[in-house]
Amino acid sequence: MAIRRWGIVLPDEVRKMRDEMDRMFEDFLQPFFGTTMPSIGGVTIPEVAMPLIDVVDAGDKFVVKADMPGVDKEDISVSVEGDTLEIKAEKKEEKEEEKAGFLRRERAYRSYYRSLALPEAIDAEKINATFDKGVLNIEIPKTEKKEGKKIEIK
Repeated sequence: MAIRRWGIVLPDEVRKMRDEMDRMFEDFLQPFFGTTMPSIGGVTIPEVAMPLIDVVDAGDKFVVKADMPGVDKEDISVSVEGDTLEIKAEKKEEKEEEKAGFLRRERAYRSYYRSLALPEAIDAEKINATFDKGVLNIEIPKTEKKEGKKIEIK
């Protein structure tokens, strides 16, 4: 039996292969974008955007810069969970305009998520974050790397 998709008739074997490929990509992308992957016209899109980042080793600290346009400082959350730095932001907007004879409503939703593995030699208690003109700047101070210890065998 053939299935019609996007106006094209797909034989069963091609449909099965396509479905398997879709599942494979969804399984691969799930850790990055979460469990819900909406689709438009059969094309899967993520609900959450990954902000573009720069990571710079500035000698005594790491500097992470994340582009988060259209987000307010109050909508951003930066946290450290174990050895992972998490950046989250969520912005919801609703505009309403009522003029003679019509009502216009606009809604927008923007969400960002990014996680970075941190090296062991950082001081998580002294991480500093600032936000200015759509750019999140996170300074992560380094600590002295603990050297391994040679164990004497008795």
